Amino acid sequence: MHSRKRAFHPRKRTGCITCKIRRVRCDEQKPSCARCLSTGRKCDGYVDNNSADLPSPPTSANPSYPETRRNATIPMSLGLPLPRRNDQELRSYRFFLDVTASEFAGVFDADFWLTDIPRTCHSDPVIWHAVVSLGAAHQGYLATRCSARADSTSPFAVYQYNQAVKHLVHLPSSRTVPEERWRALIASVLFTYLCSIQGLHSQSGVHLAAAKSLLRELQHPNHLDATRPTQLKTLEYLKTSSASYKAVLSIIASLELQSQALNNRNANEAPELLKDTDAYTAWRYYTAPHPTESSRICQHGRCVPTRATPENIARAGRAFQSLLDALILLSQHIQPEKAGTLSADEATVNPTSQQQPYARAFHDLDTALNGFVSDSSSDCLCFGPLPDRLSSSTQHRNKAIDSLRVFREVCRPLLDYLMGDSHTNLKAHAIQLLDMADSVLGSEARHERSGATEFIPALSITQPVFVIAANGPTLALRRRAIALLRQYPRREGLWDSLFVAAFLEKCLEHEIALFRDARGGAIAGLEETEVIPANCQVRWAVFSFTGVHTAHVTMKTLAEWLGDEPGREVPLKW
Repeated sequence: MHSRKRAFHPRKRTGCITCKIRRVRCDEQKPSCARCLSTGRKCDGYVDNNSADLPSPPTSANPSYPETRRNATIPMSLGLPLPRRNDQELRSYRFFLDVTASEFAGVFDADFWLTDIPRTCHSDPVIWHAVVSLGAAHQGYLATRCSARADSTSPFAVYQYNQAVKHLVHLPSSRTVPEERWRALIASVLFTYLCSIQGLHSQSGVHLAAAKSLLRELQHPNHLDATRPTQLKTLEYLKTSSASYKAVLSIIASLELQSQALNNRNANEAPELLKDTDAYTAWRYYTAPHPTESSRICQHGRCVPTRATPENIARAGRAFQSLLDALILLSQHIQPEKAGTLSADEATVNPTSQQQPYARAFHDLDTALNGFVSDSSSDCLCFGPLPDRLSSSTQHRNKAIDSLRVFREVCRPLLDYLMGDSHTNLKAHAIQLLDMADSVLGSEARHERSGATEFIPALSITQPVFVIAANGPTLALRRRAIALLRQYPRREGLWDSLFVAAFLEKCLEHEIALFRDARGGAIAGLEETEVIPANCQVRWAVFSFTGVHTAHVTMKTLAEWLGDEPGREVPLKW
């Protein structure tokens, strides 16, 4: 029986530059193709074949050639240095583009994962092999994360990592010192994610420490090369680099906070070099969008089309994420020796004047979110043809708005507590938060974002759910939050939601045992509506990883920690 041959089709060469780099079919929409926009990538436009023989424009700064920072570093020819002979590398690279980059992209670093790294790896073998290794490891993690034999440390991923290190230590003579440091910094960030996915916890810490050290050297050159020309060259290179300097700062800041939590270090110890990153300061400068009078109401008379735009939603997402981190940091500044406690009765509240900026930011975010919700729920034709037949872009936008609502429900009670308001209905906020989190995580698990023509960076839903699982108002709500972390496994930086769920379950078991002992052990069980008192809650924990999915954790209450008591050590497995 003869196999059917595929019909011959001439290869089209009129697609956009980005689709050619990714080796996918382009829909050739102009000025930007929908295939790029639907995955959050920037469409680099189309090559003018009629001008292929013309000389290239001069490289010197010229107002007539307004190239952006990123476009200036992209090879415009089709002869990109891809390893065409290694199909396995190309498959892992394609997986990184289609899955890994989109899953890792957050509100502060979307450009880094979706645009900067895919471009940089084509001209740098270090980044190329690091990306291929990360894609292979992530694919293995997703395939086996719910299996007892989960192991993403594939020989191919290890080989690609070794190749990246090999290219990194052989310094090309044409590279300057700032270029080499920046190159090594980006590689260290990728290696941190790679080792974290593989469960190599100590190695991920080593790479994160290297990234912080390199960043410090770039920001503050040592006495050997601290001349003014060298500093100017460093600053100029960072401005023209193919990877966003601000995005890299935000990534390292996020990884540092996660590392501090894992290693039981106070978040007040955040290094000075990260204090001005957007991840820490975005909330301070946020203001709600104010549409002009001429565009206040759309032609259908139901919504404000200039309000719930992808840009405004993404900007609110950055502010909400930054505000939540700031509120947690503020709670630790209020009572440093009780780092991480948000409900201790003895906490001394700061003067209200110091908390006004937080209240102002939350008020603006609340105002903006109310506008987003009003527009998206108005059944206006601007957001889809019919209420029951919403476009994929509208569904994606509504899901992003629901993510903002999750953050509002966790920020409001935190802010009320810090302002001294003890009358907040914590149970109602927690129920609404978990309902919306379940909806958002469920839609992500069903891959409902496919087909959207616009990309809005996703907020991390794991963090608000973690707050409820650790400090929820009732036992039932804490158990439900832990179940969500297990039901929708996610990997975010150094954190694995399955690891977090296993840890919180042990905490809850220990707290219930302490509560029973405090009540004399007369009652065999507890009502699910009960609240564990503060003196029985775990407020201190330190982890010791013993394997890819195993660890030991030592837990202490506040009294045990203050009294330097041993606490309780239990094994963890996830």
